[in-house]
Amino acid sequence: MSILPRPCLILTVIEGRITDIRIGACEPDIILHDYDWGESDPHPSRDRDGHAFTKIRWRQSVWKLGLSLYPPETET
Repeated sequence: MSILPRPCLILTVIEGRITDIRIGACEPDIILHDYDWGESDPHPSRDRDGHAFTKIRWRQSVWKLGLSLYPPETET
C-alpha cells in the first residue's frame, strides 16, 4: 500500500485579494458552506454538529468571489 502525498492548496494573493485557487495542479470546483445564510435557508444543509448552512457551488472566476485576507471594514 503506497501513501500518496497530500495535495497542495495554493492561494494566489494580489493586493490583499485571493485571485486564484489551485489544489495540486488543478483548478477545483469551489463549494462554499455559508453559515450566515443557513438559518434563513428554507432547505439548509447541516454539518455534523447540526448547524445549518447554505451550500453554494461557485462556477465563475475565483477573483469574482472577492475573497480578501483583510478583516471587513467597520464604520466609525
